[in-house]
Amino acid sequence: MKIFLVKKPDTLSDVKLLKILESSTIDSNRKLKLFKNRNEAIRRLISSLLIRRIIRDELNIPETNITFTYNKYGKPFLNESDFFHFNISHSGDWIVCVIDKHEIGVDIEKIQPIDLDIAKEFFSSQEYNYIMSKPFNERTYAFYEIWTLKESYLKTIGKGLSIPLKSFTIKKENDKFSLDNNNNYNFLNMNIEKDYILSICMNSNSVNFSVDFEKNYIEYTSLIK
Repeated sequence: MKIFLVKKPDTLSDVKLLKILESSTIDSNRKLKLFKNRNEAIRRLISSLLIRRIIRDELNIPETNITFTYNKYGKPFLNESDFFHFNISHSGDWIVCVIDKHEIGVDIEKIQPIDLDIAKEFFSSQEYNYIMSKPFNERTYAFYEIWTLKESYLKTIGKGLSIPLKSFTIKKENDKFSLDNNNNYNFLNMNIEKDYILSICMNSNSVNFSVDFEKNYIEYTSLIK
């Protein structure tokens, strides 16, 4: 498994944003709509450029030859390889892409104040109890911990929110997260800066989650031709 991170620039001129748009494969009408929502445009466009650059470097496939198919839930797959799985997530200032030979999912979220009644409504009772068992000032973090883990699992299996969040439980035992009693999935949970939490789920029971962030950190400018 490899993790690639790109931090969205604090400022981006219209000229540079247009250059990113022009280098993307998004149709003209959608480019115009994205340009009107700058932050979302930057995140989505960098995501598109990032995965194409990774595929080029990892599989030696020219970027112009890369094509994707999507399942009925919208999860993309690379047409050119059956053994290359990837997933992308973005939130706030960060874009993350994970790749592996196994099915994989990732979710990153910016930690900010949240109504914890959401957990009571959408999480399982075990997950809600886990959150509420924490000291008051740690509950928001615990919420995002569970939320990103659940999202990463749904993205791994490629069915998104078509599966109710309450229908499965993420539990923590001996400082390790797992899915109910299913040992076919491994989870990794970490912080990216102090205000961001990232979770990864992989369909493999013998995986080494060794990651070199410095090596796999990519400046957004390197993605722009």
